[in-house]
Amino acid sequence: LNTLRAATDLCHTTMPKPGPDAAVTDPEIIRVIVAARAPALGTRDIAEEFGISRQAMEKHLKRLVEEGKMNNAKVGSANAWWPTDEGRALLKTQSDGQ
Repeated sequence: LNTLRAATDLCHTTMPKPGPDAAVTDPEIIRVIVAARAPALGTRDIAEEFGISRQAMEKHLKRLVEEGKMNNAKVGSANAWWPTDEGRALLKTQSDGQ
């Protein structure tokens, strides 16, 4: 009976929600958008460049918006993303440091 309770408790333990893929960096995301030479890119297009889910990429992008490094707008049923001046400066800062 105790073993059954322990197993039941384990099943009901909540796992932390995963965050964005840590292997994808902010400068890499911005670099992909800038390199596309399009005014903006959709979430799916950006996610495909990194081989991650649209949902995981959206978490990255929303955080970048909160940090002032990315802009977004709804275009039809999709979200379009483009870097702010601060986001573009992140690329310059990184390339200057290399």
